Amino acid sequence: SDFEAVKRGVETIEKEVGPVDILVNNAGITRDGTIHKMTFEQWQEVIATNLGSCFNLSRAVIEGMRARKFGRIVNITSSSVLAPIPGLDLSSGARAGLTAFLSGVARKVAHSGVTINNLLPGFIATDRMWSVLDDGARAGGQEDSFLSVLYGTAERGRTNVLRRVRYQGYW
Repeated sequence: SDFEAVKRGVETIEKEVGPVDILVNNAGITRDGTIHKMTFEQWQEVIATNLGSCFNLSRAVIEGMRARKFGRIVNITSSSVLAPIPGLDLSSGARAGLTAFLSGVARKVAHSGVTINNLLPGFIATDRMWSVLDDGARAGGQEDSFLSVLYGTAERGRTNVLRRVRYQGYW
């Protein structure tokens, strides 16, 4: 998330390869926990990575895109922008900030042929995500796993279960 290093990197790429026409921002870290357990250092690290790195990269390429009257910036954020994930408060907030910030920038550069889009993918069934969801269910007073709370004795990893959860708005 070092602006000057990013700027130098983009300059090197443009010198050796050519102008950057498409940028995909997909930086993100999380420091799981609620505000009660979060340190100021964790806050700064997540904001610097999730917001700062995307700002730095976008800022480094956007003027060239505007000058060429063409550019595409795609930000991969998270569905947590719409419905924060319990226990991932800081990550959800940083991603929401990035989405809102670059949505505003998009309105200012669209007339120059530069488009900015945000992709908000849903959950990806990883052990970490199951753990976060299970912790959230337990924090809400449930003794069983997230899917068990929703569907009785749902089995993890069954695509038909995941599809039903997603279609009902939980996913």
